[in-house]
Amino acid sequence: MKRISYKYILALIAIIFSQTKVWAQEVAVTTTQPSQGITMHDFVNMILIVLVALLFMLVVYQLILIRQQIKRLRREVIPGAANEPLQETSFFEEIKQKLSGLKPMEMEKDLIMQGHEYDGIQELSNEMPPWLRYFFLLTIGFGIVYFVYYTVLEIGDTQIEEYEKEMAAAQLLKEERMKLAANSIDENNAVLMLAEMDLLEGKRIYGENCATCHGELGGGGAGPNLTDEYWIHGGGIKNVFKTIKYGYIQKGMAPWQDKLTPLQIQKVSSYVLSLQGTNPPNALPPAGEKWVEGADVATDTTKQSTIASFDTLSAK
Repeated sequence: MKRISYKYILALIAIIFSQTKVWAQEVAVTTTQPSQGITMHDFVNMILIVLVALLFMLVVYQLILIRQQIKRLRREVIPGAANEPLQETSFFEEIKQKLSGLKPMEMEKDLIMQGHEYDGIQELSNEMPPWLRYFFLLTIGFGIVYFVYYTVLEIGDTQIEEYEKEMAAAQLLKEERMKLAANSIDENNAVLMLAEMDLLEGKRIYGENCATCHGELGGGGAGPNLTDEYWIHGGGIKNVFKTIKYGYIQKGMAPWQDKLTPLQIQKVSSYVLSLQGTNPPNALPPAGEKWVEGADVATDTTKQSTIASFDTLSAK
């Protein structure tokens, strides 16, 4: 069996270490959303584990080759050893023997611990199994590599840095979803927003765009009074939303759908409705019809009944 040169082992380790960061960054780039795929931290850990396991196997393989070489030298140098069998075994059998560390029965007398006999039971001085010792050394080696990689060289992201990046990505995703949800608001699903922050935002939008015609306090000016119970185009959040969105050009009300987002229209509509009953000074007199919640449904029902009656009379 030909012995593997250590320079090839070191070269392989150097190549894997040099490519670890590149591989990890490529995986991190493809993972654009949190909790999808493996993170850079997980990928580097996987590479390090594979590397240490490979190194361990190579070391064991070299030890097996050295042992075989020693057996051959012993047969050549020590008299009488030439008659001893080499006991050539397979590669996996050698690994199994090395990892188990089992001693043959005839060697038990050499392992008896003096003064450790209880009720005729003798204690043997068995060492830690090699597989457990190798695993313990493996964890130490992994810890050293991990510390150097993340703390000394600062190549990879720490768990705190990964957490911060995932939180930032989650915030962007949240904002994108909220943006999509806001753009889906229309006059059919608009709802009254009563949160303080929403009303403050609606007040700001009103002051910048609506106060010129309807007054700073909503008492009216070029436009009608918004603080009473009378509405020209219907009250309620859906009607007000529709009025602001599409406007009524023939009556001087400009459409705002191209200047305000659906969410902004909903907020300013909610603020306008919050002005009900404030009774500002110098307010204009009521205009339109008194609005009662649910009147739009009643009006539609009345219209349908009228049309049905008209059709019945026409048929007669």
